[in-house]
Amino acid sequence: MEYARIGKLEERDFDAIVTRAGGRRLSEDHSREERPNADYVLNEAVLELKLIEEEGLEKAQRQRRVAATFRRQQQDRPVVVLRPELLDGAGQRAYYAAMAGPIKGVVKKASKQLQETAADLRHDPIRVLLLINNGYGALSHEEFKDIAFRRACNDTRGIDCVVVGGLYYYSNTFDMYFFPRLEACPINADRPFRSCGQMLDEWLRFSEQFMTEFVRGTAQRSQTRLPVVDLRYEIDGITYVKPAPGMGEPSDFWPNGRPRSNSTGITTCPPVAKTFPDLDDGNWRRFRDRLPGSGFFKASYAEWVNFKREEGEKLGEVTKPFVPIAIDFDACVAWCVEQKRRLDVSSICQYANTLFSEAVCGLAGGARDRSEVRVIATDCVLLTTEEIGQDKADDLSSIYRITEGVAGSRRRIILEDARIFFEHALALACAYAVKLGVGAVLYEKDLTHAWL
Repeated sequence: MEYARIGKLEERDFDAIVTRAGGRRLSEDHSREERPNADYVLNEAVLELKLIEEEGLEKAQRQRRVAATFRRQQQDRPVVVLRPELLDGAGQRAYYAAMAGPIKGVVKKASKQLQETAADLRHDPIRVLLLINNGYGALSHEEFKDIAFRRACNDTRGIDCVVVGGLYYYSNTFDMYFFPRLEACPINADRPFRSCGQMLDEWLRFSEQFMTEFVRGTAQRSQTRLPVVDLRYEIDGITYVKPAPGMGEPSDFWPNGRPRSNSTGITTCPPVAKTFPDLDDGNWRRFRDRLPGSGFFKASYAEWVNFKREEGEKLGEVTKPFVPIAIDFDACVAWCVEQKRRLDVSSICQYANTLFSEAVCGLAGGARDRSEVRVIATDCVLLTTEEIGQDKADDLSSIYRITEGVAGSRRRIILEDARIFFEHALALACAYAVKLGVGAVLYEKDLTHAWL
């Protein structure tokens, strides 16, 4: 399913809103851009409208500035989450300074226009900047408002109040949410914008009509935009993600959670181990005697054990561990008969792989959410997956071995912050449980940055 596109807000929308609130356009002269001039008069105030269309985080230079700020506090992670609440005070200041680019110049220009207009009028009007987020999806309303307020405070001579808003649109391709936001932020407390309430009332009426036209399919807009989605980019092999905000409540249509994309391309479980038939001395002799011409079993059991060790060192990877599987000669022969296979080294290895797959499936089927388990096994494998945004490709998983003893709990790292989504990681955790001879697998999901 594809996202439905929503029309962008236009200047004519605010012409109507201000007019219905009792105001008017200051001038119909479209050459006004050649000299500083505000857009509207509303009772005691003059208003300058600015629509922020630019997606600021698409600029390469800004991406690098933001990446450097977050990388300092999220080191050694292949995926870095771009949320300002994760930063310390200095980091937040650096982040907002970088993201202010598309807003900074607009505020400065609006201040000049409002000052010039106020000077032309006989009374001393309240100077209001009406700043609308019309495409800067990397900023939530609160972030947008914070930057706008900071920039306006730098020029209190020209701006008495900044009214910040936008029509925020979120979707999961089925559910659609619209949040019309318009909020007054006084700059000069002794010069209040008293007519703001009238404009806010008209804004809400307009928003309801706008959304009704969208749902009915009668809206006619020259420009459209997609809902707010994850913003992501890569620098030097590291992915940086600004997750889309959560939808606010569970979906009635998706009771098991809203669907997420999966740009990994993985649709079936990939290999999670490299298996190897593990033979004790007795079984090794029986296989060697049955297959005397095979060099696989070497000349002696000691040589074969050394061969197995060398294979493990050569083939084992952290995301595909080398897993020896104990093989019984009689059981292997019976399996070959059942499968109508000839007993040879290939069949022995395939049998080992079959035993491994059965063990992994059994462990995966019995895996439990750690939060729901009252009694933790004394020896288990724990999987933790951090879901990040809308794409499973950005999720990070860690696997640990947990042992409980008299001295307390001990956690041994198997892998940390691997770029593997939950279903793949669960199979890998089970593979490690088979390798380690552990009979229980638990999991945890960190949904702090998930798309809910």
